[in-house]
Amino acid sequence: MDGMKSCGSSSQHTIRTSAAILSRLTANKIKHMTKHDEIQALMELAHKLGGKSYCGPWLESQIPYIEHDMRCDIMPTASWSETRKLHDGMLDTAKQQAEYLLKAATEKSDKIMRDAEKQAENTRKTLARDIQKALDSI
Repeated sequence: MDGMKSCGSSSQHTIRTSAAILSRLTANKIKHMTKHDEIQALMELAHKLGGKSYCGPWLESQIPYIEHDMRCDIMPTASWSETRKLHDGMLDTAKQQAEYLLKAATEKSDKIMRDAEKQAENTRKTLARDIQKALDSI
């Protein structure tokens, strides 16, 4: 029972501390915060949470990945399931675009083939007519 009370109060303290830090960090900067400012805020939060908290070590370990994603203009995700959903959405979009491109390319190539066949037929007709004229003149 004591462990549960300790766990609950520690968790509540960590939540209050995290909320206070985030509130202080963003109070005056929220409208003008750069990517660098956001990374600094995350690093400060990880440091304030400390190595004995649940989130501190995890957050600190994730900062390089978050920073990389932010520099690449990729929205950091909070969980594997969210990442999976984003991945699946991007994959679906890519498949739809590929299908569209394939359909458009097929239609264009079909038109090119029809035009080439018409031109070949016209060339054959012209050649046959010219050959006939040549034979008739002999």
